[in-house]
Amino acid sequence: MMTNISPETLRNNTRVCKLLAQSFYFDLETQGSVLNSFKIKGDWLPIAREAAGGAFLLSTSGYLLYVTSEGGAGVIAASLKEGLQLMVTFPYWNSLLHFSGGGDIAKMRRAVPYLEQDLLAYEPEIEHYRSFLKSELSLPEASDPIALLHYAVEVLSPGVEFDLSVGEEFHSLFNTLTIDNTLF
Repeated sequence: MMTNISPETLRNNTRVCKLLAQSFYFDLETQGSVLNSFKIKGDWLPIAREAAGGAFLLSTSGYLLYVTSEGGAGVIAASLKEGLQLMVTFPYWNSLLHFSGGGDIAKMRRAVPYLEQDLLAYEPEIEHYRSFLKSELSLPEASDPIALLHYAVEVLSPGVEFDLSVGEEFHSLFNTLTIDNTLF
């Protein structure tokens, strides 16, 4: 069990690393992400990537930042531990933002049963993986991970200043779609 979670302690546990990358889209390798296409003001350490090319960065104050390969960026958690709680509870956290109706927390909550059903269909072992990671990482149950995610994107993100290499601006991680706009 890990009592102190850092990128280094995560990397030292091969099973945790593999599971985070495989089923929770948090690959502790940083090569192959969007890291060369932008600059962020302040001290940010690249710590992970996800399969679509996005990157996760950690600030010296502890914030966990996510940058997409499509030009979206924002803080998703106040700490690495909080971010891991979010990812383990909702591996589809990014879809919650995608189906947020422009940042409406009620619409995010409405998407959960549909996204959970979809997750279980293609990842039937997810409950086992969640239990293992919660135990191995000593992750307590978050009281309301969706509210924490919403707060991070809505309140903490505006304090981060970005510069894109191509001269464009980053956009919010909140998308205007809702789960009702899909064909589940």
